[in-house]
Amino acid sequence: MPTRTEQDSVRMQITTLLQPGETLHYVTDGELDHHLPKPPARLLPERRSGPSSRSSVLVVVVLLAINAFETVLDLLLEAAKWPFRRLGRLFHGRCMDGGWTSDAGRFALEVYGAHWTHNHHPFGDLWLAVTADRLLVAIPEQRHLSDVTVTVATEPSRDDVAVRDASLRPRRRRLDLLFRDGSWVALKLPSAAAARSLAAALDEQTVNRRTPPAR
Repeated sequence: MPTRTEQDSVRMQITTLLQPGETLHYVTDGELDHHLPKPPARLLPERRSGPSSRSSVLVVVVLLAINAFETVLDLLLEAAKWPFRRLGRLFHGRCMDGGWTSDAGRFALEVYGAHWTHNHHPFGDLWLAVTADRLLVAIPEQRHLSDVTVTVATEPSRDDVAVRDASLRPRRRRLDLLFRDGSWVALKLPSAAAARSLAAALDEQTVNRRTPPAR
């Protein structure tokens, strides 16, 4: 959970990403639902490049060894978590529909990829900012009190995303993003109030866009 100072710093950084004349309607932190399946490694982008060619061979070997160890450890942890994830999905329901090639799947992969290439845990914090034109999804690149930088993971058009029926969501802190092709993906918000506020902001913008101007 980010501190109030970190929240304020990230919010200020997000305002610098807005286009001229673009208004921020709502912003909150959150994350992809913990019960969302982990995507295959082949679908993720390459990590940031390591040491330059001038680095010593020893450093490269050590980094490769560490990376191999982390990969093996990650596989072991995933295997250990598998029955618990299956049990969690049984109680919490599905967290995505449409597969990795759907609009929702590509959205999730872009968020995963942003964390992956910046050496963040795939389920790390993300920030969602609603404007009249887009849903801007960003992750903190650094989380220092005096130096916070955010990286845009994805920014779907407001015409392409909506909120899935709340009656279909088993938890109050959960919000399901529904995409134009009918696919959807679950987000976890810091509170039920934040989930309601984000849903209201998205619904309000959808209604405003679909309501013809008065003559």
